[in-house]
Amino acid sequence: MATGNTNQAGQGLLARITNSLRADNLLNHEHAIKMLPYILFVAILAMLFIANSYVAEKTIREIDHIGTELKELRSEYITTKSDLMVLSKQSQVAKMAVSLGIKESVVPPKKIIIHGASVK
Repeated sequence: MATGNTNQAGQGLLARITNSLRADNLLNHEHAIKMLPYILFVAILAMLFIANSYVAEKTIREIDHIGTELKELRSEYITTKSDLMVLSKQSQVAKMAVSLGIKESVVPPKKIIIHGASVK
């Protein structure tokens, strides 16, 4: 057996990477071509990481914008509900009815009672 192959097989991953990155190996054209797929893979992973960061930041901005819009809509809802409660009071309805020419009835309503008939 050759000592070079057993020595390289027994080395850890970090030792093999450091050996492959030595200056004399980097200048070797065959070795550079051999490492090209790994370099491309790492470059693609880096681009995916950057793209993922941009998408995450965009999502965070959208969530913040929607939260702000939700607060504005909630305050508008509370204001509108308060205005509606004020306008639906009997005194306010009577004031608006007077401007339309309708008078408030001063006679209380009468209760209608039906005797002997069954109501379905």
